[in-house]
Amino acid sequence: MDLRGHTSKIRSIVFSPDGKSLVTASEDNTARVWEASTGASILVLSGHKGFLRSVAYSPEGKFIVTASGDSIARVWEASTGKSILELRGHTKDVRSAAYSPDGKFIVTASIDGSARVWEAGTGKGIMELRGHGIHSVLNAAFSPDGKRIVTAGWDGIAKVWETSTGKSTIELRGHTLGLYSATFSPDGKLIVTTSVDGTVRIWEASTGKSVIELHAHAGDSHSAAFSPDGKYVVTVGLDGNARVWETSTGKHIVEISEATAIFSAVFHPEGKLIATASSDGVARIYVCEVCAPFQDLIALARTRITREFMCEERQRYLHENIVCSTPTPILTQTPEPPQTITPGR
Repeated sequence: MDLRGHTSKIRSIVFSPDGKSLVTASEDNTARVWEASTGASILVLSGHKGFLRSVAYSPEGKFIVTASGDSIARVWEASTGKSILELRGHTKDVRSAAYSPDGKFIVTASIDGSARVWEAGTGKGIMELRGHGIHSVLNAAFSPDGKRIVTAGWDGIAKVWETSTGKSTIELRGHTLGLYSATFSPDGKLIVTTSVDGTVRIWEASTGKSVIELHAHAGDSHSAAFSPDGKYVVTVGLDGNARVWETSTGKHIVEISEATAIFSAVFHPEGKLIATASSDGVARIYVCEVCAPFQDLIALARTRITREFMCEERQRYLHENIVCSTPTPILTQTPEPPQTITPGR
């Protein structure tokens, strides 16, 4: 499904917590809210005087926060599109904005070299995080428990900070060029980073140890997001590809190809869909069958198989605790290359 309405590049996209809508942020200086099931444009959020770089919902879905090149982050009512709060304090472009898990705080990142924490209800700035020297900070995000913040710097380093003190506790070093993004896994145990060096790295959040390096894209790897269950990571690049990987192994699972650079991709809250934001000004929604929960995959398999499962197959693939009286052969197939997905209409 294609979501059309923006007149310039779309830099960011995210589903609402209930999965019923999406919001996109564009270089046409607007954000748009869309109905996920139909692709209909519901609201246009206008008010920024610069390119929009980032957008996020509050945890309960009542508010939206946008980050813009006008050095301001804005909070909007998700149901009406009304701008209700401006976060002012950065001196240059604001590149990202995100809510804390409890919705009480917002963290922003700017090319002025800082990340800032704000009270979500009042817009009051309560903390400034500086640790990337003269370099831009392009992304900041809270951990799932809200106790930590990770920042991605143009110095090629990601830093983990204590939310309560503003103290930097861990540095993630290994990329050779600047970072675009850094985000925690749903359980908070891992962090995924993307870089201009073309690689994506997965790190232990508690130690800063690099555990997986993905040579993900030809050219810049622009952003990455975990699936809701943390089993997969979707990465996007300026090469026009979105790729899904197994978090535990780094195995390449699925590929989405577009004839344009992709800046952002996210999973639906149920994990069955992936939405992309692209440089042609179009957002797209894809079905990702292999990304669905295990029971959904089994249900899908049952609709496609032309015979009953053999006893050993039920043991092996359905994990059923049964005893097979007579061994039967199990058919095996040569592993296939990663799937290439084309847009659903």
